[in-house]
Amino acid sequence: MISIGCFADSQPTDAERKANLFIYNGMLFSIQHFESIGSQNNTVEFCGWTTKTSVANEAEKTAALNDALYQSVRKTGEITIPETVQAAVTYNGQLQGNATYKVIMLRANLFRAAGSGVTSQITKITIPKTVQHIESRCFDECVNMTAFVIEGATDGTSQLKEIDSHAFLNCKKLASITLPNSVTYLGDNVPNSIEGGVFEGCETLTSFTFPSSYTSSNVSSLPSKTVRT
Repeated sequence: MISIGCFADSQPTDAERKANLFIYNGMLFSIQHFESIGSQNNTVEFCGWTTKTSVANEAEKTAALNDALYQSVRKTGEITIPETVQAAVTYNGQLQGNATYKVIMLRANLFRAAGSGVTSQITKITIPKTVQHIESRCFDECVNMTAFVIEGATDGTSQLKEIDSHAFLNCKKLASITLPNSVTYLGDNVPNSIEGGVFEGCETLTSFTFPSSYTSSNVSSLPSKTVRT
């Protein structure tokens, strides 16, 4: 059963992100769970692209988090979020060996163009099947995005569970989206919102494939032109 009306409590704060930040191949990540060097259960939040090269102290961590938002909203064309990253990092103050981490979360406001002073030039975003949580306003005002692909959405391998409020706000050119059956939470209960505000302002959204657990009462606020499959 998909839940609408309670805010997800698993969205990290910047203070929490800073505790275990690392940079890999020009991208910024925050460790959410570290089990062991050889574990397949090590997980990270994707925090964006950055030109910074060090997060050794508080000032550098703040600068990297801010830079990641600045750089990410200025990406252009087709964007693909990595499924896994491999790096030797410090976790809870201890240097770890070379471990693999699954990307399970996408940071709030990651590609948010609203208030940035720029018009988003991203046209397509692909997220891996490992992502479990898309945080609030992640793609807010990606006005030129025509395609959003959730890997594993149709074959049952996607692990996506939560999409927070206004994640796709004003994605005016997004015409279709397929959500996997794994999704159980969409946004919050905002008055006059479209599915908890998640797809509010998506003017050309005409094809929407829902999880099988969705009921017709959950989707009454979507535009009448939307194909509810």
